[in-house]
Formats: sequence, structure tokens, C-alpha cells
Amino acid sequence: MEIDLPLRRALQDRLGAERFDLWFGKEIRFEVDAGRVVVVTPSIFLQEWLRRNFRQLLAETAAAVLARPVDIEIRVAAHPSAGSPCTDAGAKCSPLALPHEPPAERGDSPPHLAPRHSPPAGGTATAASVPVVLPVVAVAAAPRLAPRSADGRATTARRFATFDSFVVGNSNRLAWTSARMAGEGRANFSPLLIYGPSGSGKTHLLEAIWSHARSGPERTSAVFLTAEQFTSYFVDAVRKSGLPNFRRKYRGVQLLLIDDLQFFSGKRATLVELLYTINTLTEEGRQVVLSADRPPSELGELGRELVNRLQGGMVCGVEAPDYDVRLGALRRLAIAGGLELTAEVESFVAREIPADGRILAGAVNRLTVAQLTRGRPLSLAAAQESLADLIRATARTVRLQDIDTAICH
Repeated sequence: MEIDLPLRRALQDRLGAERFDLWFGKEIRFEVDAGRVVVVTPSIFLQEWLRRNFRQLLAETAAAVLARPVDIEIRVAAHPSAGSPCTDAGAKCSPLALPHEPPAERGDSPPHLAPRHSPPAGGTATAASVPVVLPVVAVAAAPRLAPRSADGRATTARRFATFDSFVVGNSNRLAWTSARMAGEGRANFSPLLIYGPSGSGKTHLLEAIWSHARSGPERTSAVFLTAEQFTSYFVDAVRKSGLPNFRRKYRGVQLLLIDDLQFFSGKRATLVELLYTINTLTEEGRQVVLSADRPPSELGELGRELVNRLQGGMVCGVEAPDYDVRLGALRRLAIAGGLELTAEVESFVAREIPADGRILAGAVNRLTVAQLTRGRPLSLAAAQESLADLIRATARTVRLQDIDTAICH
């Protein structure tokens, strides 16, 4: 009886499409052999993981599909595909990728992180002895430098922001100073965590650190990526390319920058890998820079050991841009876009647009198009008309408590 397709559909209904694709992708086959349902996996790692975590679910689902009780056998394919986690040439891979447990990307509770020192990931090669070409991945804004890989070749990634295009004020001065020190290699603290609300300039500072480090005469080897990308590459390494290569890439650099740390919440195996990576880099005197939307004290879902590691470095808060910072950013954006604004219009936009750099950039885009349409610099009335719906949509709601507080003050 052909069971592969109906069993796949039944498992996907029970697990959801995302979780099903993660553990029962194209590498897994379902067969019937001597009355048993055989699950054929490409690697020992997946065999052990499915046996420990999905055996009962597989038995129940197969029994429902076949309308009778059935035994489950999980075996490794006679000729494992190239997608096996242990495919690193010349390396001896452990059957299990992690020291204590296989990855469980959707755990419901914070991880119990493993000890500080992870065992070797296979073979005798070390991160320092293996030359690696490091691709750079980034999301950025404002005037930028063309990013390059570790060997100095230009890449097709987006261009990075710089310190020159960052507007410094009371709301971000400490973070800017710490970022400059990290980019210049003068910092003796690692990891550096920059936290703050959306649109406050965290990503800009991380990109500026990368730009400064890579533009110097020594061209520091550096990687910038988001937490989502780190997670995707880690899962892909576990399932296909192999963890030794992944670890050499991210533990062999002088500077590692990861944006949106809060994305790791609940991803137990990725958190263990991240902790080992941070430990390796910091203990060897190399720099790690991270960003998050809140301070470490509010990131308990990342696990106590990782939070303690963050608090043992340098933590800098970035507040929402105040009026002076918004005004400075507005002027820089206007100059970059060839937009002419009167002092009256500048004051109006900086005062009315909320404290979010991205929304401010969107307002400048609107004003630029409005000026091109009219063929002359905008008056205050024209600017108000162009931004009326944006201001209404982002205006802060005045609550009764706000009125009460204002009157008491």
C-alpha cells in the first residue's frame, strides 16, 4: 500500500505546515514493510530525533491512516543523501550535533543552557586554522559603504550605514560612543548589547560598526546578520551542510554582529549554539555586538545563562529620538534626497512626526514627491496637506489619564 502521501498529509494536519517541513521534509520517506511503517531518514541525527520526539505521534497517525494498529520502524537510508548534517569533508561528525540534546526550535520554555565550553564539533580543525570566506548579509539605510566579504571582494549585499550619517543626541550618545569604540577595536567589553524601541537607530549603529571595522587598514574580518538569518543558517547546517562549517564561519571572525536578538526566544537549540559562539569569541578577545528591543532583564525567555552573559558585557539603551535628533535626521534626509525645506516646515515635521526614524524617512519621501509635483519648495500649508493622513495615523491617542496627569503637573 502506498502510504507516503496520505501519511504526510495527516502529519501536516497535526503538526502544522512549518513544523512538518522542518522535521519531515523531502529527505524523509515513508514505506510499508512486512506490515510495519518504516520511516527512512538521511542521517543518524534525524533518526534519533524522530525516535525520541515523534515515535508515538507517528504510530497514532499511521494507525489512523491505515485503520489498524501498526508498528513504527525508524531507520537511516542505505545511502544517506548530501543533506545529512555530517557531510563536512575530512571531518568526523558526532551522531548528535549538540552535547546534550538535538535541536528543538519550538520549545515552549526557556532553555537549560549547556555548560560554557562545548566539545569540539568534529575533527581536529580549529576555527583559527581554517581559512573561510565569509559572506556578509545586511539590511540597512542612509549613505553607505559597499560591503565586502572577509577576503576583500565586493558582494551583492545591500550597502551599510556609517557613523557619519548617524545623528547623535542625548537619547543615543552612550550607545554611539560604545559603538565607535567597538568599531575601532578600542573596546575591552564583549558582548556589547544595544537595545531600544523600533526606529531608534539600533540597526544603523550595528551597520556603522561593520562599516568602520571593514574600512580600516587592517580590514577586520566581520559578519553582520539578523537573528532570523542566524537561525535559518543553523537549521540548514543541522539538516544539510553540517555544523563544523557553520561553526568555523561564525566562530572564526574578529567581529560578529547580530540584529534583533529577541527573535531567538523559544528556539532552544539555536540559543545553545549562540551561547557557545558568544563564549568562544569573547574568551578569545574578539568582539560580539548585538541589538534587541528591550534590556536583558526583560529577555528572560533567552535563558538565564545567556542573559547573565549579556549583562556581563556592555549594555546601552537607545531611547526614541527626541526633537533635536529628529530635526537633525530630517535635515540629513532632505539633503540626501535633494529636498528644500524652510525652517518652518522642518520644525513642523520634526514636531509632528512620531519618534521613529523609518516613519520620518517615509515623510521625507512624501515631501520630495510633493515638491517635484509642484515644481517649487513647499510651503507650510502644502507640507501639512501632504502629511495629513500620516500624522493622523501615527498621532498619539490622548487618554483621560494623560489629561489628569497634565492638569496635576
